[in-house]
Amino acid sequence: MPEKPLAGETMTVEYAVAKSPFAKEKDVYITAYSIIADKIKAMDVDLSGQSGMLKGTIAVPADAKAMYFVVGSSGSEAKDNNDDKGWGTPVYQSDRKTPVAGYALTEAAIYSRHSYYLQTKRNDSESSRIFSEHFQGVDG
Repeated sequence: MPEKPLAGETMTVEYAVAKSPFAKEKDVYITAYSIIADKIKAMDVDLSGQSGMLKGTIAVPADAKAMYFVVGSSGSEAKDNNDDKGWGTPVYQSDRKTPVAGYALTEAAIYSRHSYYLQTKRNDSESSRIFSEHFQGVDG
């Protein structure tokens, strides 16, 4: 899967089908999700492949805070969810070291409200920890 994308750029997505639960499936697909806090948008990834490796590109929306990917097959309801962790990455600032502003709120939503769509294990305690850390010292 991709590493350290920037908003507005095209990123490459690769998936080793031969080493996956879908090694014997013919119609493997990847759905990309652009996430901005409580908003999530699904996008199909056009794939091509050879030698058991699928590859595609997707444009990272300018307002995205994170990108996540769900891998599945039209011949199965199963999803490859990376042992309940999902396949995802923050969107980074130009230094490719620091996530973009607003990523913390998006990360908290990934652990909670978006877990269903992203096929990850819901983790409300981690979501709460991130929210608490993010809002620490904020008067309200």
